[in-house]
Amino acid sequence: MSERKDNSVQKAERGFQLEGKLRDDNKIQGAVKSFDLSLDALEADLKKALSAHKDPLLSIDERIKLDSYLVYLTTTLYWMYLKLQGSDVSKVNW
Repeated sequence: MSERKDNSVQKAERGFQLEGKLRDDNKIQGAVKSFDLSLDALEADLKKALSAHKDPLLSIDERIKLDSYLVYLTTTLYWMYLKLQGSDVSKVNW
């Protein structure tokens, strides 16, 4: 992430670093750290799921479960995107 003019959040080597007044706000710090950790976990799960999806030995049942999980991951990432954009996800028509 490039540096923003409001200097509120800057991408660091690992995760996000808050600047200015936000650095002293523990609630914001916790939310950003939690979001970053959740995104890292989803990324790792997505890589594993996509790797497993290439396995030709998966049974139909296993492939269905894996496809359902990939839909869940994709929906979760989209939900996170909407939240970052400030959308009210309770009003989104899925």
